[in-house]
Amino acid sequence: MYLMNVGPAKSRNTRTMLERAKEIFDFIEQVGEPFPKSDLKNVNLSPAAAEKWLDLIVFIQKQPRIRLVKAGRTTIVEQVEQKFHVMSRETFMDPTKSIEERLHAADDFIKALFTSERLDYKSAETEEQFMNLEKHKRAKEKYLKSKEN
Repeated sequence: MYLMNVGPAKSRNTRTMLERAKEIFDFIEQVGEPFPKSDLKNVNLSPAAAEKWLDLIVFIQKQPRIRLVKAGRTTIVEQVEQKFHVMSRETFMDPTKSIEERLHAADDFIKALFTSERLDYKSAETEEQFMNLEKHKRAKEKYLKSKEN
């Protein structure tokens, strides 16, 4: 006799990972102030599940940003930040750092972002890519002019 493991039956109340994540962030926005992790029971998460979800969210937030580009039936995953961008972003978002450190980190972040976009600009293959990069180029020029004043 062969036994087949078909896994747990899906109930009508099973939520997708995206639905769970949206519920967590909706709850955080609704509360609007710091709250104990155990309050996530209001979105039907056990303390253990809440801990795992929060660990996952914090881990993802510390990673370089990505962009998904749909190309027909294929989805291309593109990394739009490097580790340096993440470190700079974490510094300028850290309220425990001095204003000078935060401004320096923000300036470094923008310079690194413009540098990486300039490299992308040189490698643009389509007119649409070129036009998108032109928008970034104008934003960079506007930023640099504001720094001069």
